[in-house]
Amino acid sequence: MPSLNRIILIDTHLPGVVELSLEGHTNICGTNASGKTTLQRLVPVFYGEYPSRVVPATRDSFERWYLPRESSYIIYEYLRGDGLMNQAVLSSAGDGKGVNYRIIGKGFELSDYVLEQKDKRFSCHSMAELGRAMKREGISHTKLLNTREYRAIIQNDRSLISTGGNSSELRGYTRQFSLCSMEHSLRHIEKLAKAVHSKEGKMETIKSMIAAILEEDGVEPPKSRLSPAKVEEWLQETQLMNSFSEIRPQFQKLEQTYQELLAGERRLANLNNSYSLDEQKLTSAIESFDQELERVSIEQKLLEERWSVEQDELNQDLSAAKGDIVKFEDELEQIEAKHEYYQRQDIETTRGNLARLPGWQDEYQDLQQRHQLLTEKHSDIEATYNQRCHKIAEQLQKVQERFHGQQQELYRDLEQKNSQKSEELQALDSHFLALKTEGKQQHQQKVHELELKRVHLDSYLKNATFSEEEKSSLGAFDARIKEAGIAQDSAQDKLERQSRNQHQLSKAREQANDKLRQLAQQMSERQSKLDGVNQLLYPGKLSLLEFLRREKPGWESSVGRLIHPELLGRCDLKPALSAEESDSMFGLQLDQGAIELPEYAQSEQQLQAQLNLAEQALQEIKDLHSEAEKELGEANQKVDAAEREVTLASAELKQQREGLRRLLDEKERAQQQCKEALASRKALKQQELELLQQEGLALMRVISSGWMSWPSSPWRRAWRRMRTGRR
Repeated sequence: MPSLNRIILIDTHLPGVVELSLEGHTNICGTNASGKTTLQRLVPVFYGEYPSRVVPATRDSFERWYLPRESSYIIYEYLRGDGLMNQAVLSSAGDGKGVNYRIIGKGFELSDYVLEQKDKRFSCHSMAELGRAMKREGISHTKLLNTREYRAIIQNDRSLISTGGNSSELRGYTRQFSLCSMEHSLRHIEKLAKAVHSKEGKMETIKSMIAAILEEDGVEPPKSRLSPAKVEEWLQETQLMNSFSEIRPQFQKLEQTYQELLAGERRLANLNNSYSLDEQKLTSAIESFDQELERVSIEQKLLEERWSVEQDELNQDLSAAKGDIVKFEDELEQIEAKHEYYQRQDIETTRGNLARLPGWQDEYQDLQQRHQLLTEKHSDIEATYNQRCHKIAEQLQKVQERFHGQQQELYRDLEQKNSQKSEELQALDSHFLALKTEGKQQHQQKVHELELKRVHLDSYLKNATFSEEEKSSLGAFDARIKEAGIAQDSAQDKLERQSRNQHQLSKAREQANDKLRQLAQQMSERQSKLDGVNQLLYPGKLSLLEFLRREKPGWESSVGRLIHPELLGRCDLKPALSAEESDSMFGLQLDQGAIELPEYAQSEQQLQAQLNLAEQALQEIKDLHSEAEKELGEANQKVDAAEREVTLASAELKQQREGLRRLLDEKERAQQQCKEALASRKALKQQELELLQQEGLALMRVISSGWMSWPSSPWRRAWRRMRTGRR
């Protein structure tokens, strides 16, 4: 298979000998600006591209860059279809005259080029010496060729070979060194290679390649009556419409977001106004509260000062009272201790002994006198006895009188004490009964009050609900939610109406667009027909049709029945009339009357009539197309307006939904706050109920304990003493 095997560079822009193998897959690696693209640009040159076209404008010419010296060579080793190895050698022509080519019928060997080599420096043959060496060795080679001749040989380009003055010599070289067989041609392959190895956009490069090929072949592009500016404008509009169709959902979403933004800004403006009013109110309220706080602070300071004075006085009174209480309690304890001590010392017996003390004194004196009588030996016993008896009688009488007086006094004292005891007992009983009755009444009243409070608290806990203020707040939320729901339903209905209207208008626009597309297709068909008639009626200069009309009248009924219609427009056929007139073609005789006259072989009058009809039909379809475009424009405007209305309705619906959701959230938060407040109130009432229950239990314990818990211990001891008959 024919292919390029190697590229060898000798003393070029790269020092020394550089070999690039191209068998199979080849990968050129390196850092930036290391020469990868520079090597790649050599490939199209092998296939016949002009060297000056592969070098960028920022560099010097090809020969100055790649072939800077006389010893510089670029050798392309390639394999022909017959399996023979050849090499194409490029060297500088000198003095900036371009590049010389030479094709040699053997593979590359470095010894064919290098005379001597010292320290990577080469001494090479010149191109002329290389030709003489190949001639001595009997190896076939070409003379020095230019780029055009080299391309004709390597591509087997017959057009280039036939146009030169040395066409026979080039045909011989082509048979020996062409990359393809003689029945084929590789014309324009250098442009394809350049397009493939270009770093630019592939499609643009291929377009440039095709344009260059057509220009070289002398092909004239078909003429069109369409204005390039009109086509460019139409393309821009089409691209704009296509791009807008792609981003239409995003645009609608953006427009909807913009409407939502406007609605949000309006709502924020209203909230800002409300905030300003509330701010003024709150500012005035804060000022009044500050004044009230200042006044209350002054009053608080005065009260604190007054309370401090009163507190000091009360603390002094309290301290004095506490001291008196302690003193009285100590005295009472001392009295009770003395009383208990006297009780333990049997004070009644001592008091009885004290009452019998005078009697004991009399007995003692009597015993002393008796002792005196017994001891007196010389006294008169009888006189003394009588005297003693008289004294004893007097003493007895005195004692009896004294005891009688004491007895009377004790009886009176006893009666007085009994009377006093009875009165005190009666007073204590009446006082105790009164206190007991009053205590029972107070207890019953307290129990009744506690029961009423308990019933009230139980009823409150069972039937506890929101306060009137909370109910009114929740009712206001319900009213606002109802209004928001009505507004949301209205917005939903509006959106549905606008959506239906948009759908209808979109269908109408699609119908208008289909109609416009059909009319455009018909207009294109009629324009094509008109262009065909114009092409037949007004052929190009030097075309075959123009030659037949000028040189061979009546060609329609002879040559026109057999010739291919595509040949009539070609300009490269070089038509000429033969000397002999004959109805045969290449020795073949046909009955041309049996062949129908084709459409392209009509007379100019018939073509002119067809042209007029085609122009009239084209104008009619253009008028219909303009009307359809106008209808489509109106339909587009209506659809755009309907889409804006739908966007506005959708934004309004979304706003209403968000408002309703926000109201529901606010109501839920308000309900939660009301529930928390209600739970707090219930907890307080529950605490009050528990306190009432504890107070009721305490009252029940007081009643069940009876009078033993009343009065205090000193009075209870006095009561007991009076009950037992002791003072």
